Amino acid sequence: MILLTSLITFSTAYKQAFGQEIAVVVNPSFPENLIQKSDLKMIFLGRRRLLDNGEKIAVVNLPYNDPLRFDFSHKLLNKHPSRVDAVWARLLFSGVASPPPVLPNDQEVKRWLNKNKYGIGYIKNDSIDKSVKVIHVIE
Repeated sequence: MILLTSLITFSTAYKQAFGQEIAVVVNPSFPENLIQKSDLKMIFLGRRRLLDNGEKIAVVNLPYNDPLRFDFSHKLLNKHPSRVDAVWARLLFSGVASPPPVLPNDQEVKRWLNKNKYGIGYIKNDSIDKSVKVIHVIE
């Protein structure tokens, strides 16, 4: 019985951490409404740094140990967060780009996006409100 209870508890926690939809969000005045998954992957791995209009894209990230970051990294980027950090470290070392700022939670990501017209980040789908525009949903 204890084993069954433990399995149910683990299953519920896993679903809460890894079974949620992730919204890729931007400032409401961001010039593009939808961005393809392949472009998002290039943006979040530092390979695409400019919008079609020439403006610089600003990426934001969640903490390394955040379950949403783990889920996002695996589902969109097909990489463990440590591999994503390694990609950004190479870009920093080569002088190409700096790693994105790390913010503690969805609320701070939304606050940061409101100050950065060309910013892009990700939050839990249930954290969406009118302060951000959703450009992609990852299931």
